[in-house]
Amino acid sequence: MWDIEYPQHHPECIAKPVEQVLVQQVDRTSRRQVKDLYLLPQDAYKKALDRMNLEARQLGLSVEECFPEWPKLRQQYCRLRKQAVMAKQQEKWQMMMINSGGIIEDMPPSYLRYRYQQMQGPRKRGRPRKDSFTDDFILPQPNSPTEEINFTINKVGNKQKINFHNEERNKHIDEVVNSLHLQQQQEESQNNEQMSTNTNDEDAIVDV
Repeated sequence: MWDIEYPQHHPECIAKPVEQVLVQQVDRTSRRQVKDLYLLPQDAYKKALDRMNLEARQLGLSVEECFPEWPKLRQQYCRLRKQAVMAKQQEKWQMMMINSGGIIEDMPPSYLRYRYQQMQGPRKRGRPRKDSFTDDFILPQPNSPTEEINFTINKVGNKQKINFHNEERNKHIDEVVNSLHLQQQQEESQNNEQMSTNTNDEDAIVDV
């Protein structure tokens, strides 16, 4: 019988090397910061690399041998940020529609992403458009929108269904996407100001 106060490992349990455990902890922390939109992908990697240098110096390890380089993690980090940004924008868009008293039913998420990418501006011929949030190249979704979209409004327990045609539907979606784009730009500027303020504070502390 095993003692509850002093549990034992399973006989087949194999301890992981210190380098592997340290890399997993640092990588998970940086990925969480990217997913929470707290840091940009490359900034999160730089912060993780600084932490890895500090930990490796204390343990007498080599960072070059255990921690991956930026080109190997770039695509994964950028994909995490892109998914987080799109999920946050879709959540804001849905909350705006709910607060206004309506819910869009037959609206695929790919169409909202396609309309948002169209608002990025014209792309150069022979070269795919760049995403404004990451360094990855993206292409518009090939799925074409439906002819009509159902817009449901709840009013005193009665449901009224309104059909938008293509021009009205595109105008309505453009207004929503524009508002989301402005909100995202404001949040990015606020985050950059906060990061610069934190950096200045850290520099002041180091100088003291």
